[in-house]
Amino acid sequence: MNFSMPAEGQSYLVEQVRQLHRQATGAFVATMAVMAYVAYMLWGVVEHARVYQWAGLIILINLYLTGWIYLINKNGLTENNASRYLLLYQLEAIVHGLAWGLLPFIIAEANDASMKFFAYYVICGMAAGAIATTAMIYHIYLSYMLPMMLPGILYQLFADHVELFDTGAIGLLIIFVLAMLSLAFSHYESVIKSISLAHKNEELVDDLKQAYEDAEQANRSKSRFLANMSHELRTPLNAVIGYSEIIGEEASDKGSADIVRDAGKITTAGRHLLSLIDDILNLSKIEAGKMPLNIDELDIDSMIDGLKPTLKRLAAERDNELVMDVEPGLGKLNTDEYKLRQIIMYLMNNAAKFTKHGKITLRVKKYQQDEKHMIELVVEDSGIGMNPEQMSMLFDAFRQADESTTRKYGGMGMGMAITRSYIDMLGGSIEVSSQENKGSLFRVRLPR
Repeated sequence: MNFSMPAEGQSYLVEQVRQLHRQATGAFVATMAVMAYVAYMLWGVVEHARVYQWAGLIILINLYLTGWIYLINKNGLTENNASRYLLLYQLEAIVHGLAWGLLPFIIAEANDASMKFFAYYVICGMAAGAIATTAMIYHIYLSYMLPMMLPGILYQLFADHVELFDTGAIGLLIIFVLAMLSLAFSHYESVIKSISLAHKNEELVDDLKQAYEDAEQANRSKSRFLANMSHELRTPLNAVIGYSEIIGEEASDKGSADIVRDAGKITTAGRHLLSLIDDILNLSKIEAGKMPLNIDELDIDSMIDGLKPTLKRLAAERDNELVMDVEPGLGKLNTDEYKLRQIIMYLMNNAAKFTKHGKITLRVKKYQQDEKHMIELVVEDSGIGMNPEQMSMLFDAFRQADESTTRKYGGMGMGMAITRSYIDMLGGSIEVSSQENKGSLFRVRLPR
């Protein structure tokens, strides 16, 4: 048997003493109840003075225990005082064990075999019951049990007349003691393992918290870096787009069709790259918590009318039919116009990207929910659709359905992440339903 304290030593000891303290009140109540019962049984069998003396001793020891409980309740347990409180409890355990060990000697004068059996029955029960209350610290259980059991065994061994029955009883008592020691040690090992597991769980939680904080810090640093880089890239890129447009205009005036075509390619590629940089900048602001929200009154009908030419051109790029089912008289909406436009454009661009020779539908209507005036935007397409696994990663930044989708359709996987963030900022919600090869439907609800 290994009685050594684990490497964590003092922190383990604090938890063991805490558990000992937790069990102490129950031990006090049980001991007082058994003492009262034993005193009742002894009354009229042995001299009253001895009963008073023995019961008084048990009461004094239990008063000491209540003082020990009070001190811990008042001062708390720390690594500095745990050893001292444990020593105080060990002294109580030794004296308490001896007090109960005196029981066979007190009953001896009665010269009654049944009372002798009763005495050993009681102290055996006390020894067994103490496993639950003291064996989480093994030497405390030893300090209690051995002083309680050994005096009676020695008394039986060295009595003037040791009969065959007494010899058998002594053997059974020794077997009982060994069995209780073994059970107590098993209990002690279980407690140590549970404490060890609790400590490891605490360390794991601390490590996870630290890892989360480090990841958050790294994410904030990444967002700041992306924001700075995006800003630095926008300036020269705008210059490239501007100069390509100037070159295209001058070439058009001179009738240089090849140069006009090449300049147009530069302009188109530059604007596409600029839109990607804008997405990175917006996403980095969102992740850094620095995306502003500019709420103002907006005429929804006018905004959607203004988007129609862009949406028609977007649908036509892949030979799609555009259907716009917009409820007339939508009225005013208090929202961030830029973010609402972006939500519509991201959803429509997503539908156009994954649909070819199909149909793209934009439906807008107003409705009332729980006495709140709401706007519903629905974007539906007849494109390639998604399976459940692909839908689960739909709103993850920088991720698309799979590598083949990225290769075939392009993009960086930021649009849907930004869309959901904008919807959240505007106090709305988004629902998605989709089937492979049958298309997708995005339903956005926003408060007016």
